[in-house]
Amino acid sequence: MALGYWRKGAFLVINLFNIGRAIPSLGLILLCIILFGFNDVPVFLALVALSVPPILTNTWVGIYHADRTLCDAATALGMTPVQSLWQLRIPLAMPLIFAGIRTALLQLIATAVVAAYAGLGGLGRFLIDGLGQRDIPQVIAGSLVVTLLALACEGIFSLINNVLFQSKLASAITES
Repeated sequence: MALGYWRKGAFLVINLFNIGRAIPSLGLILLCIILFGFNDVPVFLALVALSVPPILTNTWVGIYHADRTLCDAATALGMTPVQSLWQLRIPLAMPLIFAGIRTALLQLIATAVVAAYAGLGGLGRFLIDGLGQRDIPQVIAGSLVVTLLALACEGIFSLINNVLFQSKLASAITES
């Protein structure tokens, strides 16, 4: 949040975290397993590392590109920089921050399936075992379950987004 407000070092930090998007998910999971041992912790660390970039980037964009007129008005009204950040910029950035969380969630679902390839369970087990046994119905069933999970999460987050942000936007438009 501070990166978006004070704009110091944002380019370096955002691009450093976005390097994680270029690293293959399976490679990152296997690297974490090599470094931290064979248990759930390396997969959890890899999933967290892969979920940070979209949330961080969207948070930075939302705060950095807050409406200049409103920010100038907040300063003219005597808001301190911290007050401006918490009371103006973050609320304005919430739809973008939420979009980053939605993106991270779908990436986590996809990557968690790949984590099963490293020998850890989960929904990806159906896909990996089915491919290994050439059991096409099992692969299709596993694919359908993961797809339905991703679609259900996206639908739920879309509804939450509409309730939280679209209704406020509509009321703000009708008031002006």
